[in-house]
Amino acid sequence: MAENGEEKLIAVARHIAKTLGHTDNAMADDILQIFSNFDGRLREKLTENLTDGDDSRNGVAVLDQTLKALDRQISRYVTVDHPIWSDSADASTFLDAVDELVASIREWTPMAADKAVTVCLDRAEDLLQQCMFKLEEEFKLLMEQGGADSFDNSGRVNGGYLDSDDDEDNDGYDDVVEIPVAHPVSDYNIIIDALPSGTINDLHEISKRMVGAGYGKECSLVYSLCRRDFLDESLSRLGFSGLQRSNGALRDDDDEIEIDKWIKAINMAVRVFYPSERRLCDRVFGYSSATGAAADLSFMEASKAAVPGGGLHPITRYVMNYLRAACSRPTLEQVFDENGVPPVIVDRSLSPSSPLAVQMAWIMEVLESNLEAKSKIYRDPALSSVFMMNNGRYIVKKVKDDELGSLLGDDWVRKHTAKVRQYHVNYQRSSWNKILIALKLDNNNLSPNVASKAMKEKLKMFNSQFEEICRTQSTWAIFDEKLKDELKHSVGAALLPAYRSFLARFNNIQDIAKYAEKHVKFDIEDVEARIDGLFQGTAVSGSGRK
Repeated sequence: MAENGEEKLIAVARHIAKTLGHTDNAMADDILQIFSNFDGRLREKLTENLTDGDDSRNGVAVLDQTLKALDRQISRYVTVDHPIWSDSADASTFLDAVDELVASIREWTPMAADKAVTVCLDRAEDLLQQCMFKLEEEFKLLMEQGGADSFDNSGRVNGGYLDSDDDEDNDGYDDVVEIPVAHPVSDYNIIIDALPSGTINDLHEISKRMVGAGYGKECSLVYSLCRRDFLDESLSRLGFSGLQRSNGALRDDDDEIEIDKWIKAINMAVRVFYPSERRLCDRVFGYSSATGAAADLSFMEASKAAVPGGGLHPITRYVMNYLRAACSRPTLEQVFDENGVPPVIVDRSLSPSSPLAVQMAWIMEVLESNLEAKSKIYRDPALSSVFMMNNGRYIVKKVKDDELGSLLGDDWVRKHTAKVRQYHVNYQRSSWNKILIALKLDNNNLSPNVASKAMKEKLKMFNSQFEEICRTQSTWAIFDEKLKDELKHSVGAALLPAYRSFLARFNNIQDIAKYAEKHVKFDIEDVEARIDGLFQGTAVSGSGRK
């Protein structure tokens, strides 16, 4: 009772002191003094509660006013229909507002246990998200504004200017007009800037805010998509059209012109494009630990692209066509025999017969390792196997009945043919085994009711899984018609007998046989038709992830 009375007394005293404190602080102190004379503990408690309560309320009020002011300021920019970065003053003001918002969130987050503070922080986070969406939009616009015309189809870097010191050539002309020209690239030891320096600085300021606010992944994704499109377009202009989407028929370009284009494109990609992209990425994202991680992610995303539907990768086509053309030249082996070759490690079980054969076997191993790494991009293991099957089958076909086959030997051909068969097994196991398990019949002597329920559940699972697999794999690609037929046949050979047996058992259960049409979604002919509709995707190379 004593404690309860003391709390009531403190409450009354606090109320009186607060009321007086709004108009006369001296009188409030007098009231506290009177109570402290009654009990010294009361002054300590009263003073502590009054001070803490007032500081907290005053602080929240300040935060609330700050957020209202920032909301008004930021709303002016997130709702406009023109780019903020079209005016440098607007861009600077907007970034300052974002910085102040982030600073307020960080300052008040440790006090989130207070409900009033939590309400304010929720408002602040919503406002910050609006800012990040706008910054992402501005980032994309800046990325798309520059760098589209840096390269032409001759392997030349655009943007240089004709600059002559010969005064005689300029006689009669007071005003010399600088004419843009494309300089041939003879020295690949160069770094180019695909975006203007001012744009790069703007991108860096945006990325710094997005990464700092926890939106680094979103920023990296926008960056990588924009730069990937730029790389694809640049390589296409150099004649490396394999990286572009195409609906045309697949054909082999073994002539000298195509090989020459490929060599130039790869030289530009490896020695100019990629180092320049790495430099640009570092300049945009900076060098701190946080932005460095975003930069690494952006560069890796921009430098890789999966072939849709697990089709044939352009690098496979170009390497194999290049090697076939190279091996057709009788002097090439003589050059290797006379001049020697750098030592390389190859599969000793294959026993290459000559220095040229050693080099070819090594190149094939490098290509295979590269393809295996690319296959891991696919999330679906079955699609990964289809990708390796496509490219492995293409490689074997190119090697057989060609000079390459003579160099690499029959053992090499047999080993890689077996690998393609294993990819086939892996595909079927990862795609269709779960459906075969669903169709597996139980030999247990179950009661009619239990058996009926179990069969209906199994059929429901089959219908769902079969429809999903067929829908997904109808877009996958198999470049070789014989291989496509082999795959369809193997799927049908495994699935159709199991499904027939299941339907026969299902129709023999009296409780559900008369309702078979309600539960059986696919008859045998439907299943055959769905299997025949697999692998309808275009088996040409392209970009995008699937």
